[in-house]
Amino acid sequence: MQMIELKTQIDRCSKCGNCQSVCPLYGVQKRETHVARGKVFLLDRLLDGQISWTHRLSEIVSTCLLCRMCVTNCPNEVQVDRLIKAAREEACSTLGLSFWKRNAFRFLLLSAGRLNLFARLLWAYERSGIRKLARQSGLLKRLPWGLFEKESVLPHAASRAFSTQVPRVVTARTSRMLVAYFYGCMTNHTYTGTGHSTVRVLTQNGASVVLPRQLCCGLPALASGDRRTAERLARENIRLLNQTPFDYVVTDCASCGSMLKEYGGLLGDRASLAFSAKVRDVTELLAGPLGFTPGPFPFRAKITYHDPCHLKRYQGIYAQPRALLSAVPGVALIEMKQADACCGSAGSFSVTHYTLSTAVGGQKAANVTESGAEWVATGCPACRLQLERCLKAAGSGVSVLHTVDVLASTYGEVRVW
Repeated sequence: MQMIELKTQIDRCSKCGNCQSVCPLYGVQKRETHVARGKVFLLDRLLDGQISWTHRLSEIVSTCLLCRMCVTNCPNEVQVDRLIKAAREEACSTLGLSFWKRNAFRFLLLSAGRLNLFARLLWAYERSGIRKLARQSGLLKRLPWGLFEKESVLPHAASRAFSTQVPRVVTARTSRMLVAYFYGCMTNHTYTGTGHSTVRVLTQNGASVVLPRQLCCGLPALASGDRRTAERLARENIRLLNQTPFDYVVTDCASCGSMLKEYGGLLGDRASLAFSAKVRDVTELLAGPLGFTPGPFPFRAKITYHDPCHLKRYQGIYAQPRALLSAVPGVALIEMKQADACCGSAGSFSVTHYTLSTAVGGQKAANVTESGAEWVATGCPACRLQLERCLKAAGSGVSVLHTVDVLASTYGEVRVW
């Protein structure tokens, strides 16, 4: 979608300030340029030719979580997220990507092999003790380009990718459907236990699972304006997954699910539209056509739930995770304050805007702790990583896990790393 095509969206903004009252970034740093109406004002001037693309304007446009809080609270229904994505695409075309993003998107994400190698190197970096030594020595703080902050948000890497730990097809004892599992980068390389939980819950409830070859969903590239890379990843993922018949494509990552459902609109052809129509979040499938029957083992704990932005506001999935958690014997589900407020992760935003991301995450961590829960469940691995980081920084003892980890625990011991 080109910027000029969104002129009607810009003209609908009345500068009322509703976006200001709900913007997580404005809440921690009172800047008008963080707010949707401030960005809309600048984009309007850009389209009128009064200003042109500069690195400063690109930085302002990049300072957005794409959480859609402003969209859902806009009386004029201005699609700010679409405006921001279009603006970032134009900025990318005009100014280019940064060195870091260009290599991440066009070198790592386009190759499962290179991403696997990077994850192995990250695991070795941590397992060898080099990461701990680099932090304790203060060496990282002396490095340029903000490498200390970038390194601090790196996830822990698993010793082996999830995709190498399970067979390509896992058949349910009584199979009622076949699902293709899009496990995504974070489950594959960081939270492998959640991958096992997802497969276990699906098969226990009558879905046989096929694990096709796959690449990154493409959301990091699209959110940064690199539409070309996002389209390449979308086409390749559709090709790879369509090599196997399936009733649904299932994912346990809110971000991946949102992106896979967007393939149809991104590519616009019949095959991509048909593919996107079959995508389901795992909680959407379990609370819907598949159904969920808990096992005999209770999960005795007070749990609160964090709504990922890409689950609630992008996919409209809100009640399903809560219903599933409430169905688990022993769970006392506690609703935290502002459960649907953004955690501040927003993928690469936590790297490129570390201070802002951490401040927003700190507020979420405070809400989690104030709830009195022992655990916080969520449906997005990126949110989980951010929650773990911010809760640890706050000195909180609350642990984080994926919703499916709670469900899988009812069938016996389950790994939640």
